[in-house]
Amino acid sequence: MRKNARTAGPLLAAALAIGVALTGCGSTSQSGQTTSTVATTTAAAASAATTSATSSASTTPTPSESDSSAATSDPSPSAATDGSESSSSAPATVAQDIDAACAALVKIDAVPQPSSDSDAPPPAAVNKQFGQAVEPLLEEALAKGDAELAESLTVLQGPVEAAASDGTPIDTEDEKIGMALAGYEAWAHKSCGFQTVDLMAVDYKYQGAPKTLKAGVSSIAMMNHSEKGEFHLALVVQPKDPKITTVKQLLAIPLPELQSSVDIFGAAQAPPGATGGVLLDLAPGRYFIVCPVAVGNKPDSADLHMFHGMAVTFEVS
Repeated sequence: MRKNARTAGPLLAAALAIGVALTGCGSTSQSGQTTSTVATTTAAAASAATTSATSSASTTPTPSESDSSAATSDPSPSAATDGSESSSSAPATVAQDIDAACAALVKIDAVPQPSSDSDAPPPAAVNKQFGQAVEPLLEEALAKGDAELAESLTVLQGPVEAAASDGTPIDTEDEKIGMALAGYEAWAHKSCGFQTVDLMAVDYKYQGAPKTLKAGVSSIAMMNHSEKGEFHLALVVQPKDPKITTVKQLLAIPLPELQSSVDIFGAAQAPPGATGGVLLDLAPGRYFIVCPVAVGNKPDSADLHMFHGMAVTFEVS
């Protein structure tokens, strides 16, 4: 959901409008394990559009060990959905379904971001449509998830409800909202048992990029380790022309035509020192990961990171 004025290009605009739904920036440990919270410095880093972190390069499916334990071992009142207080003799319990919560999060990430045809903010009607699409999915994830997931999603309830009721835009630059977005993406990355991809974005290449993935849902986490203090994006696209199978062929497409030449599936994005995530349900085929951000974060520049090495391809089968 985060927008950044120092990034450039119509492809990026399309990514933010189409592919990036309720994604946020998180944090990772030095060992590369994604955590479920964001340091308070993330918001400051977002405004400065800079990053420093490390990442693992795992691209293999990781079975979730938390499904059974999360579904049975969490009596926390914060997991309750009816708001009632539990008695000391009979604590309130919630019938958790981690798989259902994960499925709802995948659908949330697939909801197109509010956008407009100009630099003006999206109209209220567009924000309202977005909120109405996300609200039932958010409630489903809250009802079926565990207490850890609820910590993130409850922060998003108010803003999403306001968008659904009267078209109030969701302020993705708000620190609390950013932390909540990061929290649920990180929770899904470690808890859902999806195929995981852990990227590190440096200047200017992706480390840990996959060569192949299995069809179905993948959780992509991208750590931004830019020493130049630049915003990075891992935008997943697929050329409409099946004959385009190499990075050289993709980047040979004139930039004004590139947006209309690809289908955009989603993006993990992060300012310096942070991690962004996204959940994508991919069918078999060849895909590309590109960073359509301008070098130096210069507005309106056509000198994009993807022309300097931040473009890779992978096969889904």
